[in-house]
Amino acid sequence: MLHAAIAVLILCECGLAHTLKDCRVQTFGPTKFGNLSAMSWHIHYNTNTTGQRLLYEAFMKEFYDSEKFPFPPDTTVCPFGPNYGAAAYPYVCSLEPPYEDWGADNVAFTGPGSQPNLGGQPWSGPQRAFFFPDKYIEEAWRWVQANRFHTDVLHHPNTGCMHDDHSARALWATEDPSSTPIIDIAQFPCNVPETGCNDTLFGGPPACNCADKLPLPDDSPANSCKYCLPNGGYIEDVDFACTASPLQVDYSHVKYYSGKVSCGNLFSEADIGGGINIAPIVKYPLAQNGSLYTFIMMDPDADLPNNGSWPDVIIPGGHAPVRHWVIGNLDAASLRTGDFSSATTVSPFVGPSPPYGSHRYGQFLFKQFQKFDFEDFTGKSTVQWDYKGFLGKYALGDKPVASNWHITEHALPRSSQLDPASQFEVFHV
Repeated sequence: MLHAAIAVLILCECGLAHTLKDCRVQTFGPTKFGNLSAMSWHIHYNTNTTGQRLLYEAFMKEFYDSEKFPFPPDTTVCPFGPNYGAAAYPYVCSLEPPYEDWGADNVAFTGPGSQPNLGGQPWSGPQRAFFFPDKYIEEAWRWVQANRFHTDVLHHPNTGCMHDDHSARALWATEDPSSTPIIDIAQFPCNVPETGCNDTLFGGPPACNCADKLPLPDDSPANSCKYCLPNGGYIEDVDFACTASPLQVDYSHVKYYSGKVSCGNLFSEADIGGGINIAPIVKYPLAQNGSLYTFIMMDPDADLPNNGSWPDVIIPGGHAPVRHWVIGNLDAASLRTGDFSSATTVSPFVGPSPPYGSHRYGQFLFKQFQKFDFEDFTGKSTVQWDYKGFLGKYALGDKPVASNWHITEHALPRSSQLDPASQFEVFHV
């Protein structure tokens, strides 16, 4: 694994200290990869635009049409950008959409970035690439070398240390054995082992949202883009569970039983939803001074098929996930008191209202690395919320510092359930 003795202490723009392992003076062996591990691999094919198209089409016929390699469901395209190593991603995929006309053979280029529509930084000419999990790279590389169609091809591991991945650890098969295409390695944003970034979450060129910092002055972790995150910020799922120190969530306005959320306990929609949009009080006494946090509440079960109910039906419906509450830029004082008035309301609270059966509702607290000017979701649809994209966009990661959750069961408003003359007898015996 990573060399534990070499570390660099850096300060983020928010002033928070992080210890990052150093890519430099690390080894990479042919079997165990030395002190650096290959999260995944890329094969780039370059230079000759006609050959690129032929290679792409032949590759798809050989591996996609024949189903020799697993591709993402219903697509050939990766769900992340070129700077993400995607250690857990199980599919082979193309880092670009299906082929479009890139022009004639041997298009001339004057240098890195001169033709961003064809190659762009850090490449000196047109290039495309495939992503591979480790188990498929050897077969793919053998095939690509034998079917280059006069392109220059490159394969390299994704260790998170991009400078050397594209130079010292890169293996070329070229049309001219005496030369290889020029790559400006200072234009790669990440040099922190086992990290990357998902460029699809940011506008502009593939640069981890740090284009103004490129080219990097060197390959030290301290000079890497601030969005170089473990596993690239690509989120699989968050767990609906309680952390060791659960987030404190209390629907204090509930009259007939405790409103405290406790790792999956049951609430009635009649008390906390169905038009009752009274937010619970949320506290986290362990919040660190000087740190900022983002709070998220969501429903992963909305509109379950056939009006099903969790946990009997576990396939999310067409509305899931539903965004119920998002607060950003929470400081320690806000989390200790439960007063969120000084924080940023990203999406106002909407009470849980399952139309049938029961749904889960999770409350998650994530640590920020800086203060954000968040996108404002006020007035926007709450259904089919891409919370994974939100976590990745703001570099919040997939592991909350604190969490809790509850179940809410569908119920009519209490005024609809009971005859007014019977309410005193029912509730006050």
